[in-house]
Amino acid sequence: ERCCIYDKQHFKYLSEALDQIPQHCPGAGDHDHIFIFSSQQQEQSEGLSFPIGDAMWDSGFFEFDLFNPIRESYEADNVPFILFVQRLVRKLAHVFIFTVLGFCLRICLESWFSGKKHLLLFSFLIGCVYAISDEMHQLLVPGRSGSIQDILLDCGGIILGVLIAGGIIRLVKKRQTQAQ
Repeated sequence: ERCCIYDKQHFKYLSEALDQIPQHCPGAGDHDHIFIFSSQQQEQSEGLSFPIGDAMWDSGFFEFDLFNPIRESYEADNVPFILFVQRLVRKLAHVFIFTVLGFCLRICLESWFSGKKHLLLFSFLIGCVYAISDEMHQLLVPGRSGSIQDILLDCGGIILGVLIAGGIIRLVKKRQTQAQ
């Protein structure tokens, strides 16, 4: 017999609902990827992001005049500009992976509670709680640290994904209504 968390009468559908996550929310496993990335020690994490930063550097993209003020600032502090590029890659990775999570959360909640109010807000809040817990988790990983800046980037990614999914949902519902 399935186990329920609190009271079988109040939570009789909990385990059935959890069983439905993979089929209703195919991207819901994104949180696993975030946890795996967060569990990596600094050297492993840099091993993933530094080659991407190096490739961006080698492409010549950062030769545009747009980057001159940043380049001059780094050079004034005797810091190689490529460190900015590598940091940028790491921060964009935060935004990207949490955008995917926000998108998946919104789609998942829509599949479960279609038409209910505040799904956008709940998707955002769930994602932000996960972002905070991810940064707290990083405090326990040797060579890693959690930061408020990363939480803000993660929450920015969450809201971006939630809004994209919400727009797609709205568009699909509008077309379904027009087709009828």
